[in-house]
Amino acid sequence: MPLSPSIPVATDASTEISCEQRYFGQTIAIFISTGGNCGVHVGYKGQNMRLPRLFSPIAAVICTSNMVVIDNPSPQLRAVLGWIDGHDHCDCDAAHAYCTDDFIHELLPTRVGYRFTKEQLKQHHESIFAGVFTGFKTEILDIMERPGHIFVHARSVAKPLRVGVVEPSRVTHEFNGAFTMVGDKIQSVKVFTDTAFASEYLAELQR
Repeated sequence: MPLSPSIPVATDASTEISCEQRYFGQTIAIFISTGGNCGVHVGYKGQNMRLPRLFSPIAAVICTSNMVVIDNPSPQLRAVLGWIDGHDHCDCDAAHAYCTDDFIHELLPTRVGYRFTKEQLKQHHESIFAGVFTGFKTEILDIMERPGHIFVHARSVAKPLRVGVVEPSRVTHEFNGAFTMVGDKIQSVKVFTDTAFASEYLAELQR
């Protein structure tokens, strides 16, 4: 990762100098102080993993935002992002435009989740979310991609229809989504969520 030549090297351990760099499409902040190794965890705020020493003045590299900045997504990643956006707007038809005809959606673990086709998922969402939410805001925290497969770690915040319908603490959760792709279409997705959250949250919505 090249450093900007305009960044001076700190000469005192108590000195920190920061700047922003673009690194694989993501904005990071570089903090320089004397000694130490370089730590970086692209995509997360305030979390580091150790890397080999680059040179002694470099101490840490930390992301300025916990959201991944996505530049020039591949066709299959655009499909996944479009699918997420459709669900954020509570529009299953828009989301399913990015899916194959035999699309399957699984919520895991199986003992608290479900396995739905396109139509079953649409009916489920309409019966569960109607009159409760106006939509969702999903933040992408991490992405791993290879041909035919995309893994997404994300945080979703629901937007209640009105205050008091659902407690705010009950509508924010992090989840992992494993997408199987056929070209630029989603054939299946397995959504892994917290067991306690899934069982309690879905039970609350179905009251």
